Amino acid sequence: MRVLLIAVGSRGDVQPLVALGVGLRGAGHEVTVASTPDFAGLATEHGLGFEALGSSAAELMDSELGRTWLGHSSHNRSSSCIASARSSGPGPSRWPTTSRRSSGATT
Repeated sequence: MRVLLIAVGSRGDVQPLVALGVGLRGAGHEVTVASTPDFAGLATEHGLGFEALGSSAAELMDSELGRTWLGHSSHNRSSSCIASARSSGPGPSRWPTTSRRSSGATT
């Protein structure tokens, strides 16, 4: 079977699909990754086909569109939430800890 895996974003978006592709290739499938040109080496180094989509991710992020998108991304909201929590709440040393045990664990 021929499989096309499409990923656009950062390495964190592309690398898991490359890993999936390696597994699929090992099972006998013909795998091609389609992503921005930044990740051609990542795919081909693992024996997968590669097709480029658009411009590089770095070029997109440096463009006016990219800067606008980053200004509205959840990453920026998360960063401000984290900064707010750090300045207003108790530090990690005061957070309660829990121990995790499997249901069949004995001590």
